[in-house]
Amino acid sequence: MGFESPTFIPVRPCPDELGKQRAEEKGRPWSGGPGGTVLPTGLVQMLWLFRTLKLRNVGVKAHVDWIDFEQSGGGLFIWEAFVSHKRRRSTHEEDAQAAAREFQKKAVKGDLNTSDSESRSEYFSLAGAALSWAGIETPANVLETPLVFVSASVN
Repeated sequence: MGFESPTFIPVRPCPDELGKQRAEEKGRPWSGGPGGTVLPTGLVQMLWLFRTLKLRNVGVKAHVDWIDFEQSGGGLFIWEAFVSHKRRRSTHEEDAQAAAREFQKKAVKGDLNTSDSESRSEYFSLAGAALSWAGIETPANVLETPLVFVSASVN
């Protein structure tokens, strides 16, 4: 399941770099502009969705690492969709379709590794925190694991 909002944030050692973009964002940082606006909405959506799954007794293990997901034989895979626009307007449905198509392409190529973010950063996983809060079963390292980051464009 992809979320079109920041799902993990870098916690860098230098305080001057705390709000800087992640390597994959290419000029559109998680902390500014649209990223800073959609982050709280995406977080509350994750909290609501994961709590709803738990309350409905959907006994599923969540994964934030593709290799872990593949080796487990199933569950709920959580990833981040980063959608940029090459034209002035698109619908939320077009954004979701573009992200899903790009996710599928990467899956077929075997290219769904976790984020390429710089290795000098540690991470705090907003998705991991939401999963833990909701009581969904997760891997032990879920709070510090960057998610798969899928970048897609809407033409």
